[in-house]
Amino acid sequence: MASESSSAKPTPEHARDALDALGRDRSRLAKRISPPRWYHPTVAALTAAAAIAPALPEPWALSVPAVFVILIGALPVFTRRSGIAMSVRPTGRTTRLILGLQVGTLLVFMVVSAAVRVLDLGWWWIAPIATIVFVLILLLGNRYDRAQHAELSTQDQPR
Repeated sequence: MASESSSAKPTPEHARDALDALGRDRSRLAKRISPPRWYHPTVAALTAAAAIAPALPEPWALSVPAVFVILIGALPVFTRRSGIAMSVRPTGRTTRLILGLQVGTLLVFMVVSAAVRVLDLGWWWIAPIATIVFVLILLLGNRYDRAQHAELSTQDQPR
């Protein structure tokens, strides 16, 4: 026999209040959560290493991307230890654009690195490529966080 409280349907006002409370909680949470300070510099360094990999000599050209994949695969360990999941799922239009710019940065500079190697332009090109990728990914990562917080704080809740 079901209890009377579980069979009672909430009124539209109660449902609206519950959704409003969820929206306020979501906004507060968006302000409180952020990745640790080392997160974006680490991702930027890994991305820069992956971007210059095509320009590296043969044993390194394959091992650098392998290390990149292994370290990105280690993110679930961070999630378990910290309780905070690092999600790259865009929450709105701005975060989708920024994520696209980050992926595009990696791909463009991987092609540039491959061209450096194929055209035999010299090893000195590796440092500027790595520096540009590092700075762009670092700046875009921080911008992504700010945009995600804003999007989560202002997103309309389904009614």
